[in-house]
Amino acid sequence: MNISIVLPSLVLLATPFTAGLLHRPFIVIAPLAIVFSGAFIAGKSGAWRLALARKPVAAIALDLLVTLIVQAILTAVLYAIGYGIAALVAGATPPAGVDATDAALVSVAVVAAVLGGFFKMKADGIAAAATPAGDAGDGPDASGIGDGDPYAPLIVETVELGADTIVMPVRIFALARKFADMPDPAETIRVLQATAFDDDSMFVRRMAYTALRFIGRSDVATVDVPALILRGLDDPHPWVRYDAVWAGDVAGLRDETFQARLAALAGDADPADTAAVPASDAAAQLRMRAARTLAKLKAG
Repeated sequence: MNISIVLPSLVLLATPFTAGLLHRPFIVIAPLAIVFSGAFIAGKSGAWRLALARKPVAAIALDLLVTLIVQAILTAVLYAIGYGIAALVAGATPPAGVDATDAALVSVAVVAAVLGGFFKMKADGIAAAATPAGDAGDGPDASGIGDGDPYAPLIVETVELGADTIVMPVRIFALARKFADMPDPAETIRVLQATAFDDDSMFVRRMAYTALRFIGRSDVATVDVPALILRGLDDPHPWVRYDAVWAGDVAGLRDETFQARLAALAGDADPADTAAVPASDAAAQLRMRAARTLAKLKAG
């Protein structure tokens, strides 16, 4: 049991109970229900990201409405318990008017929700470091929204990958291969567009471009693969740019725009240089990959 997660959760649950004990006005249930809903959605972030990738807007709106209703009921029940206890002990009194006490209770709930979410993300990152890439089906976001969807376990692994701070390349490649092996390349790329290409984690973005390389096509219907690759060439991290160069080469990009970008990335790197490039030097690896890819295109 992680006390850093449990304690903020208990404080959050205590806020509507305390509001009832203090006979605060019923209206305080509304903002507390919104905070509860936000905490719930944050705790299921992977599932909600999957929903954004796979569900229509109307279905997502319905999910949000149901979540808000359920959390409002939970908040109201906790409030009623506190209110009832206070009535039994001190006698029934009408609720007080809205004042600074209500703002303080809502503020405490917000702080508790934020702290709980922060510590949960840290805990998930530690857990992800000890979890094999293929063993994510029982993760915290493996249930709920997206049940039965073939991409659901891959999205869970993607969320866990993004939560980690140290990732071996083999884990990136293994997950990328799983995406690339899905039967519908267009749908796979659309899911990656919604969940991976713009992720804050460099590891997730590398995985997305590696999957694009494994798919190895630029003519995927309804998806602008060349535009995705050109966007990857502007990524702030050299390893992601490296993967985008490689993906563009395998996908068959040959146009002048791609070659001009390769020339800019290659700089003064000599594609004929046989000296070993340090494997850990991302910038040098990028320059050489771009230079050799450009030389191959010009020669062909």
